[in-house]
Amino acid sequence: MLIFLKDSDIKEATNEDYATEFLDYILSVKVVNDIDEAIEHINKYGTKHSEAIVTTNYFNSEKFLQRVDAAAV
Repeated sequence: MLIFLKDSDIKEATNEDYATEFLDYILSVKVVNDIDEAIEHINKYGTKHSEAIVTTNYFNSEKFLQRVDAAAV
C-alpha cells in the first residue's frame, strides 16, 4: 500500500505523540544521534509489539535486535 502525503499533513512529533498508539496509518518518527539513543527511545515509548530503526550499519542493527524487547523487531 502506498500513502501519499502533502506537506500540510506532516508535523513535528511530540513526546505525547511517541506515547500514543494511533490505531491508524500514522507514524511518529524520531531522528536520533546514535544507536544508544534509539534503543533508549524505543525502551521508553515502545509498545513491545513491533519496533524498527532505519540503518545501514550492520552492528547497530544487531545491537538494536539484542537490546529491544518486542515481538517483531
